[in-house]
Amino acid sequence: MFKLDYSIKQTAPVKDESTVLSLWKGNLPDCSAERYRAIYSDNTYGLSWAWLASTDKGEVIGTTGLCRRKFVVNGGTASAGVAIDFAVLKEHRGFGPALKLQRQVTTCLKEGGLDFIYAYPNQQAWSVIKRAGYKSIGMMTRWVKVLRSHYKLKDVLKSETISRIVSPIVDIVVTKTLRERLRGRPKDVRTEVNNAFDERFDVLWEKVQKQFSIIGERSTAFLNWRYGRFLKGSCRIFCLSDSSGENLQGYIVYSIRDRLCHIDDLLFLNSIDTLLAEFIATMRREKVFAISLSYFGSSAVSGKIEEWGFVRRESGRSIMTFADDGSQYAPALLNKENWHLLDGDDI
Repeated sequence: MFKLDYSIKQTAPVKDESTVLSLWKGNLPDCSAERYRAIYSDNTYGLSWAWLASTDKGEVIGTTGLCRRKFVVNGGTASAGVAIDFAVLKEHRGFGPALKLQRQVTTCLKEGGLDFIYAYPNQQAWSVIKRAGYKSIGMMTRWVKVLRSHYKLKDVLKSETISRIVSPIVDIVVTKTLRERLRGRPKDVRTEVNNAFDERFDVLWEKVQKQFSIIGERSTAFLNWRYGRFLKGSCRIFCLSDSSGENLQGYIVYSIRDRLCHIDDLLFLNSIDTLLAEFIATMRREKVFAISLSYFGSSAVSGKIEEWGFVRRESGRSIMTFADDGSQYAPALLNKENWHLLDGDDI
């Protein structure tokens, strides 16, 4: 039987850009040239690595990457890497290059001075990541809250026209019993929507990081790089502060497309209730159909999300981690309750 041989090499960020982008185009369509440059060739935040898999004839058939990320684990600073941009051409997926690529990623644990690596594999990639030595912590949960009944009624009634007639009446009845309306708005808070992160986010980060056992850095510099650099213009920042507007109590990074809102990140000081209540009310005023987010972490936070009317859905993605068995972080990493991860943590 003919056996293909594959080689793995680390990319030269500028030289190999077009090669990587061509692989992304057919396998990771949401990835862009601006994203590539922000992570690999002009990363103002930190180090990153990328690799290419080639056949013995020189055909490039796969790629993967790793981006360094600062974390706080049990109150101490840790250096982590998030495994990203994993793509192999379909006709080569059963012959070994995928596993070779992922094993190359894990070598960075020692060579790159990392304390641990984490990944968000889908169902197709899970077995490869597992064979590379990662341990599965659990499944990420997708949460959805419907704000406008038309979003669901059109499917139930099988009629766009009837749904548009009926849904306003349903919305009026439902709105009168909404938790955010019955709760009332606290007098000592203020909300605003911004397009950039300022120094207030550094102050919030210093206060909030102690609330979570494992959380990725959310400093002003990181947030502006993550959401301002290669997602420029597509994300908005909902801010909750005290009445003066000077002291942040929480924020939500989100985007709206076709009247559907998706939350990429959220952070809160002490309680998530007011942040969610104010955000939901704002999205209703903007006539958004539904809000969604994916979360992996404590049951306390998940419970609050559910209390505010979000319905649990399957995301199809796992959270996996790779670390030395003797690492001081290993026990904490394997407990889902310790984490605070959203889509924005998957660089």
